[in-house]
Amino acid sequence: MAFPAMMAAFLLLLLGASASSQLTDAVNSCCLGLYEKYGEQQQLLIPESAQYDAFDERWATNTPLLPSCIFLPISADDIAAALYMLRTGAGSGNSTCPFAIKSGGHAPWPGANDIHDGITIDLSWINRTVLAEDRSSVRLGSGALWSDAYDSLNGTGIAFTGGRIPGVGVGGLTLGGGYSFFSPTHGFVADNVLNYEIVLASGEITNANKTHRSDLFMALKGGSSNFGIVTTFDILAFENADVYRGILIYPIDSTCTVLNSIAWFTENNKDDPDSSMSIEFSFKTGSNDTHILADISDTKDLDNHPALLPFLSIVPRVTKSLGVEPIAGFAPHHDIAPAYRSLMSTVTFVQNSTRNSNILEGVHDITLDTFHKYSHVPDLEWKFVYTPIPRFYSDHSTKLGGNMMGLNNTKENLIMVRLNPHWKDADYDGEIYEAAQVWLAAVQDYTNALGMSHPFVFLNNAAPFQDPLGSYGAENLQFMRDVSKKYDPDQIFQTLVPGGFKLSKAGAGSQRL
Repeated sequence: MAFPAMMAAFLLLLLGASASSQLTDAVNSCCLGLYEKYGEQQQLLIPESAQYDAFDERWATNTPLLPSCIFLPISADDIAAALYMLRTGAGSGNSTCPFAIKSGGHAPWPGANDIHDGITIDLSWINRTVLAEDRSSVRLGSGALWSDAYDSLNGTGIAFTGGRIPGVGVGGLTLGGGYSFFSPTHGFVADNVLNYEIVLASGEITNANKTHRSDLFMALKGGSSNFGIVTTFDILAFENADVYRGILIYPIDSTCTVLNSIAWFTENNKDDPDSSMSIEFSFKTGSNDTHILADISDTKDLDNHPALLPFLSIVPRVTKSLGVEPIAGFAPHHDIAPAYRSLMSTVTFVQNSTRNSNILEGVHDITLDTFHKYSHVPDLEWKFVYTPIPRFYSDHSTKLGGNMMGLNNTKENLIMVRLNPHWKDADYDGEIYEAAQVWLAAVQDYTNALGMSHPFVFLNNAAPFQDPLGSYGAENLQFMRDVSKKYDPDQIFQTLVPGGFKLSKAGAGSQRL
């Protein structure tokens, strides 16, 4: 043993006395095995550890569960060793050990990237950012945050497709598809991955790219954590030193003008493809603190932004920031406020003013009606964000080889809406989840009736009651299932990892009340 027998016995005593008093023998054995191998390097944390709470923190207060122990690998070899223990109950003869995988912990719902009575594999120490010598790609550790990755390349004149929010982890966003400020010119983040280093359920460490295990390579482009634990991503890089960006805040009585500008932008972005935008509406119960926030950017032209002119022309407005800045300062600071609970859900619909010029107004009215229905919830911040996905985005995906997301043959301009309520009191969790489902069903019924619905559910923004993997289409879903069974024949990542969106549960559609 790496530690004296007394230390091991003390660990078991701590585990038995922890908040998770129903621990199975297998989980005890796995935590002990990991402690014996990695405890001296402080890579294994139990609830009584000084650092346990810090590593179990999440974006929102409704997400943390209490894992029996937290494992902090620093390499693919560490993960391979851990997977062997988890598959075998650390060789104790007991059953296998359930576990969770955490990159940045962004998904704001319990169990998405954490677990109760199990082991959390926290990838935050696998966080290096390395620029290739030829400057054509960047290697990102799965546990890095996008803010750290951008900071690492500050001053190099190099950019890459990555997340828009600083505190989000590289791994989860990239495996879910990933929307970037550079998506109008380079596609989704997943489209730009050149190579995945991944640890399979067997413990084998391998690479997946266009020429080696190309089926696994394709499945990882939107297939989430169903195939193994990805440790590093090699992502296409390109020259791009500075960008033009602005945060503009409008009064709520500018709603009609803003909605018309969103529709116009979505249908005309192709003529100014370096520009992108997203619009957030925010309402709060018991407060007049309502606003419209426009996050606009141009990643190439620092002076001329024709697609953004409708937003720059709206008055009155407050300009929070507007100008040229380096990539490292590009990601906006939209992290969830401390002490808030949170949920995300999303829906996609067709934007075509010729077919229906009022669809945005209709969706907007439904969203406000739902807020008013649940406005009795104290301290409720009802945020919803419109993000255009013009048809030409899929051209970049196709050029780069495609992905699993089911958008490669899109013939229409689309708009994604993300509903993102925040609230403080856990007593209202059930009502907020109900509100999100009521909203989702109403928007789907409305857009279906107009013949302008779209099945795509963006995994990075999906709620636990939604079915993003199923929304990719039957053919893509079957392909991912075949790949899963090929590289994970015992279906470890379907049965031992309860969190996230599972291929084994996909295809049934989103749950409705």
